[in-house]
Amino acid sequence: MHMQPAEPPADTDDLRIMSSDLLNIMEHRGNLPGHPDFAHVITSRDDWEARAPELEADIRTMLPPGSRFFLTTPFGDAGDVPPDCAPKFVRPFQAFVPETNTIVECRLIVWRA
Repeated sequence: MHMQPAEPPADTDDLRIMSSDLLNIMEHRGNLPGHPDFAHVITSRDDWEARAPELEADIRTMLPPGSRFFLTTPFGDAGDVPPDCAPKFVRPFQAFVPETNTIVECRLIVWRA
């Protein structure tokens, strides 16, 4: 029996694309005045504690209506925890921590309310 892999629902595929776009934009927006430096905020406990609310607010401005996010880092979380039943896409990613010369695991979850 030959089975075709199931295609992800269109809503989930849209969330996959949105999560990728958000990460790319956040990485580059950190170079602009008035935006938190994403790479530093997610890789430094001090920066996380000082600037996570600013990062969260910045991400929220980029989300379309009805969309939410949840970001997990070793230093803390930001955003809204998605309910189990919500359509969502989980994008794991890694970040380099220069102070310790290590790589940390993070996750960006994008979901629809």
